Amino acid sequence: MGGSFVVEGFSFIFIAGMVSIILSILLRSFLTTFIQVILLAALLIINSDGGLVYVIGGLAQFALTGLIIFKYIMAIEMNYQLVMEKTHQIPVNVSGNGDRGSRFSFWQTK
Repeated sequence: MGGSFVVEGFSFIFIAGMVSIILSILLRSFLTTFIQVILLAALLIINSDGGLVYVIGGLAQFALTGLIIFKYIMAIEMNYQLVMEKTHQIPVNVSGNGDRGSRFSFWQTK
């Protein structure tokens, strides 16, 4: 990219990274947030003119972003199922076994 900032040349990677960090914080997945911050910091620190490093980093970034978006959608589905159970509109499934459906981290959804 010749003298420009890495963020300017590969902005799609950093936008995906910021979305991933925000969603992993919402999911309360501290390990995933830590991995995401390390990945973005590594891409900033390396600061080369592209090539294989950014291809591999970009693929890892988009794979992690896709996984986080999938887990976020699963957490929304679990929350919807829990609300439906609590209002007695469907049989008990999520809140069975005495756990009331509460979770500290929504990363553990099925």
